[in-house]
Amino acid sequence: MELLFVCFNECRMFTLKDSCYSTFCMLDKAETCVAVTVYNLAQGKGVIIGDTVAIPEPYLSQVRFKYKDKEYQLDCIRVESPLVLVVNGKKQGMDKLANICLSSIKRSH
Repeated sequence: MELLFVCFNECRMFTLKDSCYSTFCMLDKAETCVAVTVYNLAQGKGVIIGDTVAIPEPYLSQVRFKYKDKEYQLDCIRVESPLVLVVNGKKQGMDKLANICLSSIKRSH
């Protein structure tokens, strides 16, 4: 199963201490909105407004919660690597993958 969505809202890149990811909203032809989080994405390499994004074998989850007597339901897709995405008909290359940084600590006894 392949889902095809178009990014229609502002796309932002977020960086945490130990991870790099991009979260954006996408809309399909039936106007179904879904939140997408792509992990291990290189800084500044996310999708932009108007991009067409195909996600093979998406991991879809539904978040349901109640707030002030109103019930909400959100559809979310988690993508572990940008290398599985097809953006504007093109598979993503290694330049989209976040770099690995190794460090070591020297302990004195």
